[in-house]
Amino acid sequence: MNTKLFFQIISSCMVVSPKKDVRYYLNGIHIKQDDNGLLIESTDGHRLVRYQYTYKLQGMDEFDVILDINYIKPMLDKMKVMNYHKTVCADVVVTNVDDGFINFNFDTVKIVDGRYPDCDRVIWKHDKYSKPITEYGINLDYLADIAKIQKPFKAGKFNGCKLEFKSEGDSVKFTYPTNEDGLEMLGLIMPCRL
Repeated sequence: MNTKLFFQIISSCMVVSPKKDVRYYLNGIHIKQDDNGLLIESTDGHRLVRYQYTYKLQGMDEFDVILDINYIKPMLDKMKVMNYHKTVCADVVVTNVDDGFINFNFDTVKIVDGRYPDCDRVIWKHDKYSKPITEYGINLDYLADIAKIQKPFKAGKFNGCKLEFKSEGDSVKFTYPTNEDGLEMLGLIMPCRL
């Protein structure tokens, strides 16, 4: 994964990552790497943004950490200064994960001590036998956030996404093309009452 792609994914995840939630383990971005590849996700309990990448970050085989949101913004600022979009930067490399920090080849980020929620429990699969939806409530602020989440990947004037509905009580699933081979994006927004 190159520095620009890492920047795009982390910037996108920051849109839904809370900064001062009492559930301290949500105040960050979850990064997990295993035999399946790389998983980067964030949630505030109402919205979820998840990227799955078939490739891995270099340097470490397996790890499961929550990057502290307060350390991520300065890291992103440093990545901008690197002019990742003008020059070819080295791939993102994890040099160490320990002592409450994760070391990338360009920065060190504090790790939140805790366990990230199992987001797989709320991700639904399409059911061809589900009833048609006649009405659905959605928070417009969350709907507007989809454009912010997609912004790092926006290609030209195209700013569309695919919305999928299962039932009135289930989350709305949204996806959009990342234009990166091996990278899948999935987002969820919880319904609201009208």
